[in-house]
Amino acid sequence: MTRWWGALAIVVAAGIDQATKTLALANLSAREPLQLLPFLDLRISYNFGVSFGMFNDPNIGSWIIIAPILAIILAMFYWLMLERRRGMVIGLGLIVGGALGNVIDRIRQGAVTDFIDVFVGSYHWPTFNLADSFLFCGVVAVLLSSFGRRDAHGAE
Repeated sequence: MTRWWGALAIVVAAGIDQATKTLALANLSAREPLQLLPFLDLRISYNFGVSFGMFNDPNIGSWIIIAPILAIILAMFYWLMLERRRGMVIGLGLIVGGALGNVIDRIRQGAVTDFIDVFVGSYHWPTFNLADSFLFCGVVAVLLSSFGRRDAHGAE
């Protein structure tokens, strides 16, 4: 039963990510950001690389990046299927769902769509999307769950 929480996390994370990216692509511009708060804009940008724009070169080829990410996704999904702790399963599901959301972008358009721009003064955090947020939350959940108590069967 616990694995269903992981499956739900995967579907929800990937689904929300793709829905928000579709809305962002339809309504936002790279040149004219939509200011939501004094420290938060929405603007379209594309990441051809990996985290924080590393290897952000459209000439690298998206399959060189996609192949190892898919291998990691499969390994995380396998771990999720073996895991019994609910917090760990949900965390792994968020990681897999977030990664899938970004891989879908890479397959469809060769780059990840980012649209959340957080800044303080002239310093801008690298633009990101909800898949990135789900990945971060999933990693935090996995770390916190790894310190949790387990019963004799490995469940929390």
